[in-house]
Amino acid sequence: MISGTVTKEAFGSRRVEITLNDKIYRGEWRVDSPTKEQKAETSYPHRRHIGVVNSTLKAEDGSTLECHWKTESNTAEGGVPGRRTRVFAQYEVMSL
Repeated sequence: MISGTVTKEAFGSRRVEITLNDKIYRGEWRVDSPTKEQKAETSYPHRRHIGVVNSTLKAEDGSTLECHWKTESNTAEGGVPGRRTRVFAQYEVMSL
């Protein structure tokens, strides 16, 4: 089972936490410029709300999880390359 949360602190960076097979991975959530494909799929007024996130998340035991998301406003859809489960449900960014 996969679950995840993205949080934004009032004066800090966004953090992501993903639970996969009962192991918790954590890392930074930094939105970068959208891909050309993503821009082509999005109408002009909405382009300012899209981006991509590529994160290397780390568990307490030192293992890592590479994750990639496409973002739109405060939601994201993504996956873990090379894993059977490739698509996550959409996540809401929650402010703390």
